[in-house]
Amino acid sequence: MARTKLRIPQGGRANRSWPARDQSGNTWPPRFDDAPGRRVRYRGLLRSHQATGWGGLWLRVDGASGPLLLDNMEDRPVRHTTGWTEASIVLDVPEEAESLHFGMLLSGDGALDLARPEFEEAAATVPVTVTARARTALPDEPQALDF
Repeated sequence: MARTKLRIPQGGRANRSWPARDQSGNTWPPRFDDAPGRRVRYRGLLRSHQATGWGGLWLRVDGASGPLLLDNMEDRPVRHTTGWTEASIVLDVPEEAESLHFGMLLSGDGALDLARPEFEEAAATVPVTVTARARTALPDEPQALDF
């Protein structure tokens, strides 16, 4: 398990490239070619300090034509000042996925800490946090321009 601790002060975003190596030289997270067709979980401990907006982990799955899935925890954020709280994102990675991108974000002032990030295959019994069906299709043209 990686022992990385990251901090985002004053709003912003922390990203981790794929793959990264932990201090023991192990690839963290596992090789991407193992991910398509599997349920994956990205989790860690989050702690917020006087967060005026919201924060959380984020995980995006991209295909050849762009993003396929995105969960940024906006529907279950970390806010205000908290102790260490486990946060996780669970996604079914489609076969057509070409890359995964992940990190943590904080919208607003304050700080967000991340400790013990983990990336692993999740059991089929673990519910996903976002599904492909949950994504709303965007219209082909701009809407509501009559103001």
